[in-house]
Amino acid sequence: MTNRFLTVYGLLALSVCSIVLISISPASASEFPASGQFDQVTTITAPRMQLKFTQSISFKGPNIRVDKTDLAQLIPLTQIETPDTMYLFSSVAGTGEKSPITQKLPPLLERMDSDTKSKLKGASKIGTDSFEGYSCDIYKTSDANGEEQIEFWVSTDQKFPFTLKTVATDKLLGKVTTVDLENISLTANVADKLFLVPSSIKFAPPESQNQGKDTAPQAGTSAAPSTGTDTKP
Repeated sequence: MTNRFLTVYGLLALSVCSIVLISISPASASEFPASGQFDQVTTITAPRMQLKFTQSISFKGPNIRVDKTDLAQLIPLTQIETPDTMYLFSSVAGTGEKSPITQKLPPLLERMDSDTKSKLKGASKIGTDSFEGYSCDIYKTSDANGEEQIEFWVSTDQKFPFTLKTVATDKLLGKVTTVDLENISLTANVADKLFLVPSSIKFAPPESQNQGKDTAPQAGTSAAPSTGTDTKP
């Protein structure tokens, strides 16, 4: 089970580690909503292939929950981050993995704010439009090799000034990756029980007791979504 969890975890949370390691500025932290929900919808289209998957994200204070689907087994997975621990489990299988968070992590929206600002460095504004009811500035940039052209739609709403839509086009591979944030609900009545792990879940032994075997994700890994900025499947 560990191998399957780690494979899917790596596929669906492509930029988690980079978000965690970004230096966070405390500037506008108090302006962001303390709770809310949204869906991150990723669509990858290439010759003779289309892949689409959704992650539903809920956040409240320091707690984050991501509900998604294991693409290999087609079973639902839940990822919960609390200030001290990251959990990844399947309610269907009744099993999961957990690892301690060894450094204090900022709230989800602060990570998304820092991630958006980092990705826009060197990008050029090419226009304006609206998405999901938000007015957006549209920016264009390319990857380091210039092989992939990327558009970022960034909300101008100061309470949610993040990348709402990303369109990455790789002409060489004929691949287009679109990442949208949809069904955004801020300061929603998010129940505390969403961030509680069911007592029925059986967790794999801690890493220290599992030497020589595959182990849980590294400590400090976040349950935060990718915010639509990394596009390699």
